[in-house]
Amino acid sequence: MSSNEYKATARTNYFAVKDITAFEAEIAEICKLSLGFEGYHLKTKKIDGIDTYAILFYTDDGGRVPMQYWTSDNEHRLVDWSDLFSRHLQDDWVAIIMEVGSINHDWLQGFAEAYNNKMETKSVLLSHIFTQAENLGKYITTTEDN
Repeated sequence: MSSNEYKATARTNYFAVKDITAFEAEIAEICKLSLGFEGYHLKTKKIDGIDTYAILFYTDDGGRVPMQYWTSDNEHRLVDWSDLFSRHLQDDWVAIIMEVGSINHDWLQGFAEAYNNKMETKSVLLSHIFTQAENLGKYITTTEDN
């Protein structure tokens, strides 16, 4: 891999699901069908006596969140994380996916998305800090060296 390629790290927080076997089967299928994905690791942790799980994603360039895949019928599909979590999360649990990445420490990006089992979501992009910082001072530069 050249030093000018995007490299990322991605994972989730810990959350509780209704049926870990069904949830893990769906995550495994998404990772298997997504180009460049080597897989995932499911971490476990007890929180208030409840089994919870976190996903660590692994790709050939680090660890990005799978966003698209090809079905066995060779159809292109986007991963619908909201739908997936709405079907699998236990009530009152929130799953948060986070990814941060860069190209040779020159161009940085990152995002976080939160989901519940009611199809409600929230998202944040790291790049929005530049707009939010506009009233803090006159000189706001980017993280890019070019």
